[in-house]
Amino acid sequence: MKKINKYLKVIAFFLSTLMLIQGCTVYRTTPVTLEEASKSNTKARVKTVDKKNLKFDKIVISPDNEIYGHSEINKSTIITPIDKDNIEKIQVKDELVSTILTIAIPVTIGIGILVFLVAQSLNDLDWNFSNVSN
Repeated sequence: MKKINKYLKVIAFFLSTLMLIQGCTVYRTTPVTLEEASKSNTKARVKTVDKKNLKFDKIVISPDNEIYGHSEINKSTIITPIDKDNIEKIQVKDELVSTILTIAIPVTIGIGILVFLVAQSLNDLDWNFSNVSN
């Protein structure tokens, strides 16, 4: 029973880590212009002059050149006006790296747990060779 509890703790740790990693977003290091951010139609992080990080699902430029950040919280869209003069830089989501990390990290952790479980089961085997006759 102690072995089962030990393995369950490892599996619970793996699953909780997997859930935490699923929400990660990687942003490109190079800043983009407002037009590029609105055309990309992806998540964007806006760093303001007063060092605040604002995260939006997308950035929209209205026909009258007003800038809005759209965020979805609890199935409702929140539209936040963005002051063009208050923007220090805009970074958009790096889709490829986000996808790779979302897949690679859980797979690596899973392989690590598998290796751990196999090593533990091999250590628990009774390799009694003392009864072998010459």
